[in-house]
Amino acid sequence: MCSGVVLILCALTLPVWAGSGAFTGKWRLDPKKSHTAGAETADETLSITVTGEDFSLVRARGGLAVDLTVHARFDDKVYGVFNSNAVDAVKCWLRDPRTIEAQFFKSASVVEWVTLEVSKDGKTLRWTVSATDAKGKEAKSQLVFERE
Repeated sequence: MCSGVVLILCALTLPVWAGSGAFTGKWRLDPKKSHTAGAETADETLSITVTGEDFSLVRARGGLAVDLTVHARFDDKVYGVFNSNAVDAVKCWLRDPRTIEAQFFKSASVVEWVTLEVSKDGKTLRWTVSATDAKGKEAKSQLVFERE
């Protein structure tokens, strides 16, 4: 009887955690848990879709409809970034089912390293950024998003 219950629980949770599906959905910034090196924002959302090797991310913040759009693959190739003045290209890697790493480029130079990590319960997404400012100084930020 017990093994049947475990099997049913595994079958129910598998679609949520299979592959990299843990990221797919809409996420809202929790400003109380976030620490930024730049401008503060309380109104930020992420819409993420991961299907196999395909990764799509749309970020909206500060009342803008969209301020960053990424359509890439987890294949170590460079892809264009849209709707952003800060970056123009990205490379993405799926490190494990709950961790995505990305390098963002501006004019062929790496300007940001980003790690996206979904909590084990799937309710929280941590976006950690290590960026280089205009003076070449490293700035770190950590944004915490809650699943909507």
